[in-house]
Amino acid sequence: LMVETLDQSVRTQEDVENRLKLPFLGTIPFIPQGSMARVYHSLTSNESSLTSESFRNLRTMVDFAEMSLKAKRVLVTSAVQEEGKSYVAANLAVAFAQLGESVLLIDGDLRRPKVHKNFQLSSEHGISDFLASGRSVDEIGSLIQQTPIASLKSLPCGTRPPNPSELLNTPRVEALLNWIESKFDRVIVDCTPIYPIHDTLLWGRHIPSAIFVVRYGKTRTPLIKNAADRLLSGNMKILGVVVN
Repeated sequence: LMVETLDQSVRTQEDVENRLKLPFLGTIPFIPQGSMARVYHSLTSNESSLTSESFRNLRTMVDFAEMSLKAKRVLVTSAVQEEGKSYVAANLAVAFAQLGESVLLIDGDLRRPKVHKNFQLSSEHGISDFLASGRSVDEIGSLIQQTPIASLKSLPCGTRPPNPSELLNTPRVEALLNWIESKFDRVIVDCTPIYPIHDTLLWGRHIPSAIFVVRYGKTRTPLIKNAADRLLSGNMKILGVVVN
């Protein structure tokens, strides 16, 4: 009883709903490091697993949560680093692509980009190049890369900029998203964590819906609540929490 009382982390659906007062989207089970060739291996494997079913369930829950919004754009974030937001974003994008949807996964973390690593893509050019010096939205097409998944493409970070916040404050962000939305059925942005930087709030000006990833038994509830409150104060809707 004392251990449970002192434990301020999030572990269960009840913790999400009672402590955080947020909708629960699902739980992603633990996978030991080295047990999969790629981060999305469970979804592309011929063998069914708890992990693949968890991501398919998450896909369904996100669809239900987005139904009233009728929005194509959603971002994935977390309170702090190392909670698995990039892992969840990559697998969620693959899960939607497997339905036949045309999906674009954007690496919105211009500080610690991971999307190109997860899908073994080139990081030479990407979204940072357009935000820094793009003259026309037609340039975006040449920066988008095909992933190993048929209906899934990606817009990697590109050159890591020294001024990410300044780039995300330009009108080019909305122009980029409008062009992308006209070409794809669904857009998923892998964003930075809420702390210690505010890049996600800059993305939130253009993407009103967020999926919040919480690592099982790690981050303390007060910090998660503060991070969620920052999103809500930026007029964003949290579709729900994923316990990773």
